[in-house]
Amino acid sequence: MNQELIRQEAKRLEKCLEKSKFALVMASDSLKGHLSIAAAYTIFGLNVVLCKDIANSEAVSPFVLFTLRAIGASAAFWIMSLFMPREKIEKGDMWKIALASFLGLFATQTTFLVGITMATAIDSAPGRRPGALP
Repeated sequence: MNQELIRQEAKRLEKCLEKSKFALVMASDSLKGHLSIAAAYTIFGLNVVLCKDIANSEAVSPFVLFTLRAIGASAAFWIMSLFMPREKIEKGDMWKIALASFLGLFATQTTFLVGITMATAIDSAPGRRPGALP
């Protein structure tokens, strides 16, 4: 009878240990997620402020700033692609990718950089709703 109680207690402790390991992993994943979100918002906030300062200083035009950003992003993605598995892209999809790249990168970034030179600091602040009182 004593042996049976010991086995039951050992199984119960094993289950508790498994649950605590799972909770620790989940807490670690949650912390990583929160830190990733905080980093993304920080980068986004600094992006608006720094781009506005650079574009308004007239050191470079918005189009030169866009070109530098596009070249930097292209280089970063190219370097990352060296460590990723190759994917086969159908020739018919290349036009779709080119159109999506134009609309998703060129059009949005150009209008952002030109528009930010025309906006006041409070109007270009991240998270501010248009029409809200300052």
